[in-house]
Amino acid sequence: DFATNEAMENEQIDLSKYYLIDWFVGDESTSDITFSPKEQKVISDYINSGGKIIVSGAEIGWDLVEKAKQKQDSLFIRDVFGAKYLGDDANTDKIFLSWKSTIGYINFCANYNVPYPDIYSPLEDGDLLFSYDNNLGAAIEKKHFNGGVAVLVGFPIEAIKDFEDRRRVLEFILDHLYK
Repeated sequence: DFATNEAMENEQIDLSKYYLIDWFVGDESTSDITFSPKEQKVISDYINSGGKIIVSGAEIGWDLVEKAKQKQDSLFIRDVFGAKYLGDDANTDKIFLSWKSTIGYINFCANYNVPYPDIYSPLEDGDLLFSYDNNLGAAIEKKHFNGGVAVLVGFPIEAIKDFEDRRRVLEFILDHLYK
């Protein structure tokens, strides 16, 4: 199923019917608002009821922490994803993945340019899933006490052009979501 963020914001979709949500932000930033306060509440409620979510995009941390309009914006990154935002530009277009048959670098700027991939580090209740090729944190996961799991990726997964590479990254994330 597909839905717009406006449909989520207006609660036109019952998220409790879904085991997993892939919420892709792309390259939205402050001018586009990555997550409105209402969207943050919808996602938090979903996670708190045991839901699992993958969120990916290049300007999420920049918008919600560096350019935060409200304190709840930066708390959203911390509380839902167990992540600390470190910076706006990882200065690379590759991640390093070592999992099953995949050991090596994956280019995430092949479908479209991602000029500012966000950098994250895990807080004590978060885990680093994988890094950029320069060892900066690319994806963080937080397992919540009620079974909910949230993954935050600092670049848009849909920007990975090669189907097999995109599949490998998503399988890696799904493997961690359902451990």
